[in-house]
Amino acid sequence: MTEDNVKNISDYRKNNDAVDANSSAISGKSAPAKLSEKLRNTVPSGLRAQMRQQMRNKHGF
Repeated sequence: MTEDNVKNISDYRKNNDAVDANSSAISGKSAPAKLSEKLRNTVPSGLRAQMRQQMRNKHGF
């Protein structure tokens, strides 16, 4: 994954944060699993570390 493929992360944010990826309204705490948790589990650890490092470099941590 190169930096060319990574746009500004805010581009991927939905305009309405109360709607999940399936365009269904999120109902309080009764939502089964947060989308971010599902995504986090599907990303291989090596790629996750790489993306984390990329964000650190980008934001100067």
